[in-house]
Amino acid sequence: MRGIHYSISVLLSLSLVACSTDHSSTGRAGDASVSHGPTDSGSGGGSGSCDGGTAAVCPLGAGTFTDVLGVSNPLQLLSLATEPSGEVLFGASQGGANSDVVHVSGVGEISATGSTILMLPFGSLVASDASGDIYIAGSFTTAIDLGNGLVLTPQDNIDVFVAKLDANGHVIFARALGLCGDGVAAIAVGADGRIALSGTAMGTAVLSASGDIAQQFAETGQVAFDSLGDLVIAGSQTDSAYAFLEKYDASGTLVFRTAFEGKGVRISGLVVDTSDAIIFVGDATAYVDFFGTDITARFASESGRFTGAFAVKTFSNRDPVFVKDLGIVEANGVAVDANGQIFIAAAITGNTGFFRYMEIVKIDVHAVVSMFDFGGNANGRVVAIAVDVCGSVLAGLVRQTVPDPQSEIDTVVQKLAL
Repeated sequence: MRGIHYSISVLLSLSLVACSTDHSSTGRAGDASVSHGPTDSGSGGGSGSCDGGTAAVCPLGAGTFTDVLGVSNPLQLLSLATEPSGEVLFGASQGGANSDVVHVSGVGEISATGSTILMLPFGSLVASDASGDIYIAGSFTTAIDLGNGLVLTPQDNIDVFVAKLDANGHVIFARALGLCGDGVAAIAVGADGRIALSGTAMGTAVLSASGDIAQQFAETGQVAFDSLGDLVIAGSQTDSAYAFLEKYDASGTLVFRTAFEGKGVRISGLVVDTSDAIIFVGDATAYVDFFGTDITARFASESGRFTGAFAVKTFSNRDPVFVKDLGIVEANGVAVDANGQIFIAAAITGNTGFFRYMEIVKIDVHAVVSMFDFGGNANGRVVAIAVDVCGSVLAGLVRQTVPDPQSEIDTVVQKLAL
């Protein structure tokens, strides 16, 4: 880690690496949910196909890497996005009630070879688009210096901000939105440049391509845009009595809304693939019924902790494609590649040191589920996931340094070829 930089004007000096990718072929240039779970197929960063072919080579830095960002705790949250050039954006924020140790907080960038380029001490959500533009958002309670005399000041005790930068790190716009910033947790960017932000206190706000608030919805959840510019929101009621999936068109008119009966439901990830199919994941501490398929919680070692993880895929009109009971205890985020392969940030029941082992779930185009377990009993959880334009998987981890109850916990971004 190279230390903290306070000027966004030098945020990201990205040199784009040639990669024979036709980004327009995805039909979804600029959906940040695809960088939260971005695009592509292939065999990892060293070589592979950028556009689904067999001959393209994607020289996006190291084929694999592990970058330890700093000390954290078991409830650290991460946001991940990938740049067309292979760099990785990350946002880190404290999760839950455990605040014993968090040294990783703010947003930053990792090079295509795996070294931390910088860390900024504000923001928690990151996104990028096919042009290489960068989006940073989060809550803030004190003034933020964006460099070149640009300072954002919160309007209340806790506000929400969003900033858009070009691929060279120059600020295109930055806005303090005057919305309650408590619990801001999801961002998506549409092909037309509109931005969706969602949080427990603010609901969901849609910003124009210039950063002005255009629409507001009461619902809170994970967000994604489809190729038509429709906004998809998947979430759960405040008391988690049921889950919902809904879609709004670009004018803000409700297209559909479906509620799913359940108890203790958490929707943790949402993505729209290249055919506009909708994929969302999460878990439940009791049960949930998706299209007639019941997901029932499992015992998960901790006293009183029962969780059952699921993955749901629907067509663009919400008709179900599949509902998967993943047979594990946590699903924390989802990504999809250009060929439709799904990757899920997950965890299984662990030992008494961490209570979780790290896991990545893969669902292929035939809906076959497979698991990647980081080489055995690796204490921790995968909390975020992304896919770069050449098919390499980026996983955000919180993990114990050694498998011991007193071990220090690190926040890590790892690049994998799965």
